[in-house]
Amino acid sequence: MGKATTAETNAITNNNMGILTRRSGDRRAAMNFYGNASGAGSEVNYNKGLIQIQDGEYDAAIGSMNGKETFNTALVKMLNGDNSGASQAMTESNDESAVADYLRAIIAARSNDSAGVMSNITSAVALDESLKEKAKKED
Repeated sequence: MGKATTAETNAITNNNMGILTRRSGDRRAAMNFYGNASGAGSEVNYNKGLIQIQDGEYDAAIGSMNGKETFNTALVKMLNGDNSGASQAMTESNDESAVADYLRAIIAARSNDSAGVMSNITSAVALDESLKEKAKKED
């Protein structure tokens, strides 16, 4: 963490320390940093949402991530049973990665859209061959 630990404490450094702390696995300490980061912008709430997903607090995470249409927003909406919202978030995210296509396939499966499953799995595997084995193990 080097310079980050000696930087002037303010909302932005607290947000950054929260990110580093979350990545090291200490979600509780990260939330403390985020709590001291008000004024650092909407990214603080989004970062709180990442922890809330890990803690299974899906409603809270959706509220924290409000206005950010990303892979993680789609993931939490899907986990919370909102497949339509998850699909819309993926569309708005413009994420064209292999894991994004894989998530699209899961959303399609949960929406009983077999054509969507096949097209997204095919696209995901074309981008990342390792997802083929993962897909075989999914229920």
